[in-house]
Amino acid sequence: MGSIPYLAALSALAALGLAFFFYKSVEKESPGNERMVFLMTEIQKGAKAFLQAEYKWVSIFAVAMAILLAALIAPLAAVTYLLGAILSSAAGYAGMTVAQLKEEAKAKGIEGISSMKKAELIAVLSK
Repeated sequence: MGSIPYLAALSALAALGLAFFFYKSVEKESPGNERMVFLMTEIQKGAKAFLQAEYKWVSIFAVAMAILLAALIAPLAAVTYLLGAILSSAAGYAGMTVAQLKEEAKAKGIEGISSMKKAELIAVLSK
């Protein structure tokens, strides 16, 4: 039973390393032609505006809940709750960024391959 926390931490670090590897492999690809870069920039702006608006309201709720947790349960419960909320927000931001990069890579990949390979590429990138 004592090794479970260590295995969980090791698994989390391995997952973060793998995520970083995939992020860098997608990021190093060419952004595409001028039109694709424009569309990518506009999508990124919209995604960031959405997250900022959402996180504004979620942060108000999280602070209110942390105050209640600190008053009713324990101050440490409030700290861990806020830490979880912050990490969840970071994961949402990272997920939105990677999803946008994936769509960009999918669009670029489909332009440069034969029609026979398109279905294969879409199937792989859609997972």
